[in-house]
Amino acid sequence: MSQSLLHSTVSDFFDLYIPNSNAVRDIAVAVSGGADSLALAHLLNQKVSSDLSHIDLHVLTVDHGLRPEASDEAEHVGSIVSSWKNATHQILKWDGRSAETGIQEKARNARYDLMREYCEQHGIKFLFLGHHGGDQFETFFIRLSAGSGPEGLGCMAPVSVQNGLNLCRPLLYQSHEDLVSYCQREDIAWCEDPSNEDDKYERVRYRKAYEVLSSEGLSYKRLNKTLERIRQMTESAHVFSNEKYDELLIKKETDRILFNLECIKALPLDTVCRIVKRAIEELSDERGYGPRTEKTEILTKDLLEGKGFRKRTLGKCIFEVLDDGEKFSVSKE
Repeated sequence: MSQSLLHSTVSDFFDLYIPNSNAVRDIAVAVSGGADSLALAHLLNQKVSSDLSHIDLHVLTVDHGLRPEASDEAEHVGSIVSSWKNATHQILKWDGRSAETGIQEKARNARYDLMREYCEQHGIKFLFLGHHGGDQFETFFIRLSAGSGPEGLGCMAPVSVQNGLNLCRPLLYQSHEDLVSYCQREDIAWCEDPSNEDDKYERVRYRKAYEVLSSEGLSYKRLNKTLERIRQMTESAHVFSNEKYDELLIKKETDRILFNLECIKALPLDTVCRIVKRAIEELSDERGYGPRTEKTEILTKDLLEGKGFRKRTLGKCIFEVLDDGEKFSVSKE
């Protein structure tokens, strides 16, 4: 892909998703030091410098402290950004050495928490991420293999909103190779992560399957179009289930929610699953994606059978059909 086409990709993204960019004063971009995020940061800086000089670009690098070279990589990003107009670099530090288990997941959560806090402090509403077509491809097949439901299979949208922050991904139709070529042509030195070629990682194994699947027509463009349709169908189902949730809600307390079970039985399984998931989300103090789809479906099917349902837990909540069989409750464990 030519340099001009990549620049057009970023410009088109602003036109489509940030049409009121004249009112924006600051944006941020997450940069690890790899070719993908550095290419995106450079493209954004070019866009800001040429067309949106009123915008300040905040380049954010998180140093997890998990690898000896992490600090040097963060400083490397800073040295590159130091010569850019309209751009500043910030290193956000997290000490992951105290985490004994689930280090990768905790590091990922910490990364987003640190960047979100920074954006909140500086009034930034748009955080750009360097996810590209290869990341989308890998994510889809990882979730497909894990039996994800429609929400999971929708994967990454060009823009998603979390806690008032817009997560922007303009490169979902581009390849890693395109971004490496961009860095080479712009003389941008990037850092290589050796784990990206290690077959012990599931993501790497799926990445290597792209050549075969793309030859059969499953290109990044076609996959993203399909995922867009999945997200549209999911949104429609979400709106419908929320309407039914409100209709069938009998009582909501701090630690307990009560529903009309008899009326719920007339609804499609998918809608009831969504009602169950929302009840768990509203009662749970835990972060994350909630219970797996298969477990939610099993509980929901048993719940719809009514009288034979045995009290059980899911997502740290207790589900119980009340004595008259006309209601069911969801309460904190």
